[in-house]
Amino acid sequence: MADVVEEEEFNKMNARNIAMVFAPNMTQMSDPLTALMHAVQVMNLLKTLIMKTLREREENDETGGYSPMSSCSSDHQTDEDFDSQQEMDTRSELGDRHQTMMKMATPAAAVKMKMKMKSGR
Repeated sequence: MADVVEEEEFNKMNARNIAMVFAPNMTQMSDPLTALMHAVQVMNLLKTLIMKTLREREENDETGGYSPMSSCSSDHQTDEDFDSQQEMDTRSELGDRHQTMMKMATPAAAVKMKMKMKSGR
């Protein structure tokens, strides 16, 4: 996945786009709302892993070799910054996917999904 992202200027696939393509295929749930929530979490995880891989590659290119400690020192964000960014990404992606699902759903299913979203299930 990181290899594809390295060619972003030619293929328009950044880490977020790649993660969005793969995430829904990595979970399988019977309930669409649960599947949506898990897909968003998987998407954020994939995006994080891709970005970490790219940072490590960049550092290895600069230092001229692999260092087992590079993965520890490559984390430029604090845990708090990362958690905050991930929460914002999750909300944004959940909202985008929810809107898409609502457009595709039947009116009865849309009402049911809205009720589930309001109840927090």
